[in-house]
Amino acid sequence: MSAIANACYEVILPAFNAARTIEAALHSVLAQTLPPDRIIVADDGSTDDTASIARSFGDRVTLVRQANLGPAAATDLALAHSRATLIAGMDADDIWFPTKAERQLGQLGGDDRLDGVFCHAVNFNHGEEPSADGPSRPLWGRSAMMIRRSIVDRIGPVHHADTPRALGEMVRWLDSGRRLGARFSMMPDCLVGRRLIEGSLSHARDPKALLPMLRARLKDRR
Repeated sequence: MSAIANACYEVILPAFNAARTIEAALHSVLAQTLPPDRIIVADDGSTDDTASIARSFGDRVTLVRQANLGPAAATDLALAHSRATLIAGMDADDIWFPTKAERQLGQLGGDDRLDGVFCHAVNFNHGEEPSADGPSRPLWGRSAMMIRRSIVDRIGPVHHADTPRALGEMVRWLDSGRRLGARFSMMPDCLVGRRLIEGSLSHARDPKALLPMLRARLKDRR
């Protein structure tokens, strides 16, 4: 196994009113075959028990809080508190399958030219158990991300890529990285379960909800 696979990494997790799902998300990260050095939960002005659930994990989780400014700003808050050279992302309603971090760290360690790696994800309905054997698709999003701090600092704040209705900010942010010459790889492995749950911003099913993000990407490329 490459040396990077034994390196420390941290997980950034923005959360807003995620009391129904954040415990499962955190457990899935801590159950990794290569667990993180630290998980940073950025509570984005939640009014439910999100913060208290995060605190219940003790020193395994660092909780930081802000007023409700959206997932992009919460991601930036978590990044500001991270000191690791390798950073993974997580959405509060998703789960990782157990070897996610180990496989991605191995991929990064095998190619020094890579700035970040992503993976496939499978959707599952809230209340059901996810299976990595189901139909999956590439995910260019937080929960699939393992990235080097060096490229994070080059790209800059995620909120600069924010869009109306806070959809697709990570896709635009990664596009900014590609324009800087960043190299991102998509692994074929299904390593993430994406929870479909009513009211989830990142998993909106209505295609019309994605139009602001698509318009913003087209504007970026002009």
